[in-house]
Amino acid sequence: MVMITWAFALINSLKAAELGYEYIDCSLQGMGRSSGNTSTELFAIAANKLGYPIDIDIKKVLKLSRRYVYPLSRKINMIDTMCVILASILVICKTYIKFPEKYGVDPLSLIEEYTKK
Repeated sequence: MVMITWAFALINSLKAAELGYEYIDCSLQGMGRSSGNTSTELFAIAANKLGYPIDIDIKKVLKLSRRYVYPLSRKINMIDTMCVILASILVICKTYIKFPEKYGVDPLSLIEEYTKK
């Protein structure tokens, strides 16, 4: 249930950004005043990938969340910040799978080369 709430919160926040809203209410791990809060970590990564001008140091936000909020939230099955990072990597991987198919390159080789850097 937590995952569904997070997904809807993120979708609603991204839609608000698309509609031109300048302020999007988010909280670390989505632990705000009530249910349905957008996770700052997820929103910052998604908005950044969609090209919105986000003035947030995502690495610092993830470190803050992991240090101060995750220890409190893991008891109620919140997402670990490492999972957030891995999810953003999956978005990159999907992109890397499209290009090899188009240009006839082995996707595993491409990902291996990318991770070397």
